[in-house]
Amino acid sequence: MRHLTFGEIVDLHGSILESGEPVGLDSGRVESILGCIQGGVGDELYHPTVTEAAAAYLFYFARNQAFDQGNKRTGVIACDIFLDLNGSPLQSEIDPDFVVAVATGTRDKPAVVAYLSNLIAYVESAP
Repeated sequence: MRHLTFGEIVDLHGSILESGEPVGLDSGRVESILGCIQGGVGDELYHPTVTEAAAAYLFYFARNQAFDQGNKRTGVIACDIFLDLNGSPLQSEIDPDFVVAVATGTRDKPAVVAYLSNLIAYVESAP
């Protein structure tokens, strides 16, 4: 799987804002989110499939406020770019109301995985 780097996340966050610059970046929080998404224990990844990892990008960035503004948009775009990079593009847009539900805690990570599974171009298998 090809994951997004810290620099790529910061750049894409800046690209969604009018200023073009990240706003209120909490570097430690971004690093922590990336560790949760990309990490694991031993040979077991926390998010072993493309769908699970994509859901984690959306979930953790929308919920964990790594920036002063634009967190939900950052989560959606990171999820979308990650899926494209890994050959599983979305077939339709992510519903903004669903993203708000994720950000406010009314949808959990398994719900995000299930939601994205219905929007991804093809069904994947674990690596």
